[in-house]
Amino acid sequence: MAIRKLLFVDTNIWLDFYRARTEISLELLADIEKVSKEIIVTYQLETEFKKNRQTAILEGLKELNPPTQIPRLGIFSDAKATGKVTRGLKTIEKNVRTLQARLRRALVDPSRNDPVYKACQRIFHKDDEITLTHEMKVRNTIRHLAFRRFLHGCPPRKKNDTSLGDAINWEWMIHCANAHRRNSLS
Repeated sequence: MAIRKLLFVDTNIWLDFYRARTEISLELLADIEKVSKEIIVTYQLETEFKKNRQTAILEGLKELNPPTQIPRLGIFSDAKATGKVTRGLKTIEKNVRTLQARLRRALVDPSRNDPVYKACQRIFHKDDEITLTHEMKVRNTIRHLAFRRFLHGCPPRKKNDTSLGDAINWEWMIHCANAHRRNSLS
């Protein structure tokens, strides 16, 4: 029997769907959902996503602006291209306002207007052996291992980080990989 391939999607990847600095698309979200049975999830991941989602949306909203007006040179004032550019800019401005309104609706009512949030909810709340929830008894062992990892200064850890979040995710990934390796070898 082959060893099951597992995947962990970091919080920043989920948040990149709201950021303007990436080329990430909803196609990737659909692909992620197709393999959701293989995605390792923790309550920590969900907490980080929900904690930082609004900030990422507001950053995206700030960066979502129409292009500035293009200078109109007198020599081209009667050119057809100048008129097309002016009309094109007005169309772009209207479309950007539409996108800004959609982003605001996603911020206010994510369960109805935010496809990323809805997909995350489905994935974060799936009921399987690779989803760590607050209700699972193993979470205490994972938290203890994460604390030891943190105290020893082991990766993953960001400089000056005082959170156990990355360590919890890491220890759960190790736990899932070991458990699934054992199950596939028996």
